[in-house]
Amino acid sequence: MENEIDPLPNRADAAALLAAHDRTITRQDPPAASRSLIRFRIWAAALTAAYVVAVVIIATARDHDSSVTTILVPVTAFIAASALATETEQRFSVRRRTRVALALTIGLVAAVLVGTFWAIDAPVPFWGAAVLGLAVFATLAIPEWRRLHRRRAVDDTRDTPWLNRPLSSEARLITWVMAAYLGALLVLLRFGGAPGGEAITFVVLYGPLLALTFLPSRGLRRIGAEWGPVHWTAFGLGLIAILSLAPMVHAELPGSGALCIGAGIVVFLLLGLSAQLPPRGSASDPTPQTR
Repeated sequence: MENEIDPLPNRADAAALLAAHDRTITRQDPPAASRSLIRFRIWAAALTAAYVVAVVIIATARDHDSSVTTILVPVTAFIAASALATETEQRFSVRRRTRVALALTIGLVAAVLVGTFWAIDAPVPFWGAAVLGLAVFATLAIPEWRRLHRRRAVDDTRDTPWLNRPLSSEARLITWVMAAYLGALLVLLRFGGAPGGEAITFVVLYGPLLALTFLPSRGLRRIGAEWGPVHWTAFGLGLIAILSLAPMVHAELPGSGALCIGAGIVVFLLLGLSAQLPPRGSASDPTPQTR
């Protein structure tokens, strides 16, 4: 009796095989960055450009005797923002290549510009700092903008929306601590140059930052995993206030000190009250939340 040949798989079996194949490919190919994450990166690029402009203006303004606090406060705030942005990206489970060469190039260009104007004992003109800021923004944002417009249909089906969710009790407390920290940095711009204030400056600058960085589940990692767009918007406005007022204080512009105190109060309330938002969550948000 001749051996019987197995019949071809029916449609159900073929569909199951195709589905298994698609699942295998999905596991091998990590999900693309969601639209929300790409927009967040563009927003972060704008903050980075503003930081570069502020630091370049302050670092080359040698004709003023302002305190070194005016350069330390923006640097410290940006370090906190960078660490927090890194933790926020982790929630999307997207692999991102670290562009070390790009970061080094930006840093080298900024260092050469600052060194050149420092050597000739002249401040960088505002237009020069603005051009450098635009170059930094374009370098960081254009690749993300292109990625946003190259998204495939399969990427949209696997997209991870980034919605505002009520924060856990611990994340709300940490957000209020971060609000107080940003507010204190703004006030420090006004009083950082006071005689005998070095110890206070050190504690305000680095005490909360070290605590928020090295507490694994009760620091930047916690709020980075839970913050939504509304919280990051409030935080970004606080960072913009620091980057805008630091050059003004360094140049000793009239009224800049009072603006620092007023901005510190506003930023504290704005970011702190954002911890209470939204009052209700969205059941459709698939983003994992740490508890």
